[in-house]
Parts: sequence; structure tokens; C-alpha cells
Amino acid sequence: MNLDTKGRFSSVSLFLCGALALSSMGFEVAGDEAKNFSQAIENGSAHLSFRYRFESVEQDNSLKDASASTLKTRLNFTTQTSHGIQAFIELDDVSVIGADNYNDTHFHKTQYSVVADPEGTDVNQVWLRFSGLKKNIITLGRQRINFDNQRFFGGVGWRQNEQTYDALMVTNTSFTNISARYVYMYNVNRIFGPGDGAQLADFGTDSHLINLSFDGWSAGKLNVYAYLMDVEDAHAFATETYGARFNAKHKLSEKSKLLFTAELATQNDYGGYADQTEFEANYYTLSGSLKLNAFTSTLGYEVLEGNSSAGGESFRTPFATLHKFNGWADQFLGTPAAGLEDMYIKVSSKLEGFNITLVYHDFSSEDGSDEYGSEFDFSISRSLHKNASVLLKYADYSADGEAKSVLGKVDTQKIWLMLTMKF
Repeated sequence: MNLDTKGRFSSVSLFLCGALALSSMGFEVAGDEAKNFSQAIENGSAHLSFRYRFESVEQDNSLKDASASTLKTRLNFTTQTSHGIQAFIELDDVSVIGADNYNDTHFHKTQYSVVADPEGTDVNQVWLRFSGLKKNIITLGRQRINFDNQRFFGGVGWRQNEQTYDALMVTNTSFTNISARYVYMYNVNRIFGPGDGAQLADFGTDSHLINLSFDGWSAGKLNVYAYLMDVEDAHAFATETYGARFNAKHKLSEKSKLLFTAELATQNDYGGYADQTEFEANYYTLSGSLKLNAFTSTLGYEVLEGNSSAGGESFRTPFATLHKFNGWADQFLGTPAAGLEDMYIKVSSKLEGFNITLVYHDFSSEDGSDEYGSEFDFSISRSLHKNASVLLKYADYSADGEAKSVLGKVDTQKIWLMLTMKF
């Protein structure tokens, strides 16, 4: 994406210049820090990675089956810290190498099913970090933001073009066992870039995010949050959300333990736009896991409320890493008008160097009794070398009658083969 996205990134350029000037001033230098910014660059570290992926999509509709063969090349550079200042820049390129029969959301071969991996080169991250203030870390620029389990804010790292955020983040650890993060976010760089297509490549925002975590209890960790999202380019996503999440664990023996997660959030419209629908909706989830030796079994229940008699009143999480939730076939990236209930069973294991995961989902409406279908997901991965890994992944969504008639869903099967190399 263009560094000067809608003019908002000019502040980062000014900030970079100011930081360079500060780095030459006479601050006390820690033993493991560079003496000046020139030395910080000389002692910096660069990394290169490649991620090849073949994705196949078959849907029971008029669209042709899609096949996409893409390569993501990532190059980044991190300076050494100098006078409490560190800089980072990361470039991504997504290119087609091989099969090119897919709708990339940029009006390319729209007769095929969608694979949301458009070609392009952009600046994925570029930030300055200040750690010289006692128990405070300040990061300004285009950066990765992954809050908690990424249900509200995440990088959507599964897609070839990662979602990043132009923001100011302050992390404070002044209080024992408490970590506080405040983010002022002014732009969201979405997975559909660089460049607009059927979806906007970025959203301008005027948003304030607060996330507090407390891990002083032996039983588990508590997170509370307030997300005030004023999304200028998508008023339907302008919401305020308040919630709490608790993760608990209990050791049964040396090789077994119980895990428990509970989360509750409430959301309503925000920003005061004339074209907004006023609403209030809730989100809650419960899950319990038993970890026994190399196996972990999880039973979970997740609900996003809606209103079957009025559209635009469902709970929404547009900046989440949505692929992690509600099935890998990506059939519920947006919450249906009548809300969504997802009952799921997950089994994962590590056997002979292989990571294996099986998941079964049962979907239905939250408001009413509509059945939205079911999905079976499977993945197997293995490290080939300290710098290389391979992944095979499969998703099979079966649409029930109401999902077809009410939501327009169809049976969908997806297969991925991915090879990752990092240097």
C-alpha cells in the first residue's frame, strides 16, 4: 500500500525525522544499545521469508472451481536500539506463480470462486519504538496488532497480504501483574490491498482501543477491554464494544491439565452517522479443554447475537482474524442478521513430529431456530527443517436448507497446500 495512505502516514515521516535527531543527542546509552543511530543500523538484523500456497475452492453454484498458486515474499529489517529508539520496516510481495484461475477480489476472473490473495507489493509494517521511558513502550507507525485471541483485532496472518494498522500504541507495565495497552488507530490496511478492488484496501478510522490484562492469579488470566471504533469509510463497522475474557487452567498431573475460557462482550453503534442503524448486541463464548499427553480435546460454544426481524443489528467483528473462527471455509466472515451460534468440537495432537487438528462445527441462528449447516476441518503440518515447514489443510462446509434459502450459502470445499521458508 502507498506509504502516504490518504495522507495519514505523513505524521510517521515527520516522526522518523524527529527520532533521528533525538538519537544524536546526549542520552545515557545502555550497554546493549548502539551509541548512535548509524551504529544501530549497522548492527541491525534482516530477515527473508517465502510462503508458497496452492489453494483450491469448489462451490455448489454457478461459479467455476478456483485454483490459486501464489508466493508471498517478505523482507524486513530491524535496527538495534539506540537511546531507547528502535526502527523496523517490512516489505511484502504477493505474486502468482502457476495456477491463476481465481477471483482475487480485484475484478480478475470473476467467473471463478474467490481466493482473497491479490497480487501486489506493499509496506506491511514500518514503525518507530520508544522504550526509554520507565515501564512504557511507545510504538508509532504501521504495525501488527493482535489482541488476546484475535477475535476483535488481529493480523489475518492466514491470507497472503496481512492486515496491519497505522496507529500509536502505548504499553504500560507500571503495576504488578498488570499490562495496559492503549491504541489510537487512524487507518486499517486490509487483506484486499494494495489498491482498491471489490473491497476497499484500507479503512480510515478515528478509533481508541484499551486492553488491560491481569495475570496475578494462579488460576488464570483476566482481560478487560473497551474498543471505540469510529470507521469513517464503513459506518456499519463504527461500534463501541466493552468486554471481559478469562482464561483458567488447572493441572491434573504431570501430563494432563484442564483449560477453560469464558468471554462476554456488549456492543452498540458508535460515531453518530446518519446512515447508521441503532443497535445493541452481545457476544459470549465458553470452551473447555482437556490436555492429556500429546492430545488436546476442546468443546466450545460461541454466540454472536442478531435480530432476525431487523437487518444491521448483529454483533460484528470486522477486524478480527476471522479465519480462526466459525470454520476455515470462511462462510461466516460477517455475522448473519439473525446472529450466529457455533457449537464445535476440536481435537489436536502432536505425533511423530506432525501437528494434526480436526474440528467439527454445527452452525445455527442465534435469534430463531434456523439451521445454518455444519463443517469439518482438518490440518496436518510438519517442520521439515529449522527454516522450513509444510502444511496441508482441508475444509468442507455443508449448507442446510435455511442456510441456502435465507443466507444464500452453498456447499463449499477448500484445500490448501503451503510451504514456508524463513531465513
